[in-house]
Amino acid sequence: MFFVFNKSKIYSYIIALCTVVILFVAAASLNDFLSPSENSVETVTNVTSLNTI
Repeated sequence: MFFVFNKSKIYSYIIALCTVVILFVAAASLNDFLSPSENSVETVTNVTSLNTI
């Protein structure tokens, strides 16, 4: 991919970049809003320490 430097293409690149940023921000905020307590990564150590007999 190469960049073409004319006015309409620069506006297209800016709109595409803004769209990607907005989608990432929306996904992160929805993740925090819908499941705030489930944002931790479960590892084998966490799972085995919770399943003590």
